[in-house]
Amino acid sequence: MAVIDQVPGIEVTIQVDGENATEYVDPHAPDSDLDANHECPIITKYIESIDDTKFSVKVAIDDDAYAWDDIEHCLSSSIVIDGNYVGDGLIEMGQKEVIFKGNGIYSKQFQQWYRMEFKFSAISIVEDRNAARVKKDKETMKNIGLIEISLNRRVKEKQCKAISIGSLIDSNILEVAEKALKGKAVSHSASFCKVKAIQRPTAWRIHRVSVDNGPIATVRFMYRSRESLKQELIIPRSPSPSPAAPTMPRSVDNMTGAEIWRLAQERLDQINWAEEVKSHNKSAMKRQVNEVVDVDEEAEKARKAKRRAVNIDLTDD
Repeated sequence: MAVIDQVPGIEVTIQVDGENATEYVDPHAPDSDLDANHECPIITKYIESIDDTKFSVKVAIDDDAYAWDDIEHCLSSSIVIDGNYVGDGLIEMGQKEVIFKGNGIYSKQFQQWYRMEFKFSAISIVEDRNAARVKKDKETMKNIGLIEISLNRRVKEKQCKAISIGSLIDSNILEVAEKALKGKAVSHSASFCKVKAIQRPTAWRIHRVSVDNGPIATVRFMYRSRESLKQELIIPRSPSPSPAAPTMPRSVDNMTGAEIWRLAQERLDQINWAEEVKSHNKSAMKRQVNEVVDVDEEAEKARKAKRRAVNIDLTDD
């Protein structure tokens, strides 16, 4: 969770699938900076985005640490995702937290309020070299991959009608020309997932605390895929496997007496076995030579055995 040292008691977190996302500090920038226009602290963190995974923005306040008593007010968290305003969440003393899950949308067709929940969607890259298309996509990509939460002190005036933001679109996959992504590690954009019916939201007309000239703090979350986080050196790359050390040939100079004796015995057993096999083969060959049969003689014996004597009586009665 992003903690703002200059404004104690406030914690801002991105929840991914209902769990707090792991946050990474940009190693190339300080933990906090100041907005040049309003001189408010800016906290920047990186988180991992996963394809087609829902996310939400959670703002929590510790009443014992936050300076509620300085002036009567409520805290407004204005949320901008990918350069588009998506809504405000109000927190009053004792409320503890607010979780912003998506856009509130009213359908005239169904006469019903719905909430389009946020999710991460992988950017679709297309091969389009049209100069106008590339220029337009480069401009679009300036704010893609950024969730920005501006925290403002506000005074509530009166309730008013809730404003519908966006339209009932199941998905909003961003298509970008390949050349527009050159040199950028941005991998995802925010889109909408399933529609969920909700009660009509409560809305308030509010105004800024008179002594403030802007947000009291801004928290920025840069979301990237794990590979993109590695590419930007936000998290360490997977180390390459170390090459195996070369195997040194063994020598009797480095062997013990017992090892030399065992090696000699193994070699002697091999020699004895080879001699035994050789002797066995010689005996087998000798038997085969002595058992040679004279084929012609055997054939003649067979022919004699098969002849039968036939007696013919040549006298005539």
